[in-house]
Amino acid sequence: MRKYLFILLLPVMFLATSQRAEAQYNNAIGLRLGPSWGITFKHKMSDAAGLEFLLNSHGGGYQVTVMYEHHIPVITDGMNFYIGGGGHIGYYDGNSKNNGWDTNDEGVFIGADGILGLEYTFSEVPINLSLDWKPSFNLVGNRHFWYDGGALSVRYAF
Repeated sequence: MRKYLFILLLPVMFLATSQRAEAQYNNAIGLRLGPSWGITFKHKMSDAAGLEFLLNSHGGGYQVTVMYEHHIPVITDGMNFYIGGGGHIGYYDGNSKNNGWDTNDEGVFIGADGILGLEYTFSEVPINLSLDWKPSFNLVGNRHFWYDGGALSVRYAF
């Protein structure tokens, strides 16, 4: 896993250190690619604060997540470390072989999410890339801790 993470981060780190970018965005929309794949939308409220909205697959069902994120510039303009949290609501099919739970429960679940990541916005093209880890815990429904929420997101920035 570390080898793949390093391979994914290497191009971003090379670009970040090889040029000085003045890249910022107000909104970005794209795909979140990971165990829970889906659509991601980020809205920057300021240079240091933003909201992220996710619509993604989850445990044989789907969920909507909203998170507040605090952004901290690192290495170069256009690159940010971010940390934050929020909540999710969703539905899962307990009969799905992909749900990862030991029960046949199905229904609505509500929970809390955290997020920790690194993003880079290119100055030459309107592309924003991020790599993050998003653990979550269901508080209502099937109580379950999801530790495998890591993903690579590719977004169009505008």
